[in-house]
Amino acid sequence: VTSEHPVLCVRRKNIRTRNGTDKEKLESVMPEYIEAKDLNEGDYLVFSYIKEIKDNETYTRDFCRLLGYYLAEGWVNEGGGRNRDGANVSFAFHSDEKELIDDVASLSIKFTGKKPSIRERKNIGKVTEVTICSKKLALQLGSLCGRGAHNKKLAEELMLLPIDKQKEIIEAYVNGDGS
Repeated sequence: VTSEHPVLCVRRKNIRTRNGTDKEKLESVMPEYIEAKDLNEGDYLVFSYIKEIKDNETYTRDFCRLLGYYLAEGWVNEGGGRNRDGANVSFAFHSDEKELIDDVASLSIKFTGKKPSIRERKNIGKVTEVTICSKKLALQLGSLCGRGAHNKKLAEELMLLPIDKQKEIIEAYVNGDGS
């Protein structure tokens, strides 16, 4: 995790006794989110798993893969630009990542019926930018995953999807240089 990543934990100092851990306090204390950089040795990390699964047919495995690419490499452009309609979504890949570029282009056609704009950004290294001119898609990705590198996170409804769909998000995120 990154240093500012929130981690659910119980501070050791809140449950410590002279001889160890107060088990009653451990069971009654509420965990809190702490940035990873502020954790101390001995703090208890709290892990939970989702017991509830809510599938949503709108979010196909292909759409989940696009979400993963957006988390790793995408951003929403609002107003002007290639889409006078008000918004579009772009992805930046290393130019050698042809398979990922082609996959996003294919997903663009599947979800919007439009071929994306693909251009080399030679002024900033070997970067290929893929832009999908679709206000609807741009707004949907932005609302489900946030906007701006530091503000991106998955909407709760995505966290409840079946594991095979979550796996598509994670694999595309990792393949797209996510961290």
